[in-house]
Amino acid sequence: MTDAETVTWKRIDAIVMKWIYSTVSLDILNTIIAPDDEAKDAWNRVADLFQDNKNTRVVHLETQFTNTHLRDFPNVAAYCQRLKVLANQLANVGAKVSDDRITTTK
Repeated sequence: MTDAETVTWKRIDAIVMKWIYSTVSLDILNTIIAPDDEAKDAWNRVADLFQDNKNTRVVHLETQFTNTHLRDFPNVAAYCQRLKVLANQLANVGAKVSDDRITTTK
C-alpha cells in the first residue's frame, strides 16, 4: 500500500469510527471505546454485545409469536402484520420461522 493509500484508508477508518461512536448509546460507547482502535474492532465489539443477547432474544420473540392470537387484534391484517414483524425479528437473530408455522398460527 502506498503512503497516499494508507492516509486515505486511515481517513476512511476514522470516518467510520466517528459514525459508530456517534450512533450508539453512551453506555455502549463506554463499553466499546478503546485507544488505537480501528473501525472493524469497534464494530466487532458492538456485534458481540448484541450477539451475546441472541438466545435470550430468541426465547422472548418465540414466546411473543406463540402467544399472538387473532382475537387480540381488530382485524386479520393487523394480526398478520404482527406475525410478520415477529417472524422478521426472529429471522434477524437466526431463528427463521417456517412458512408452515406462520400459516398455522392460531
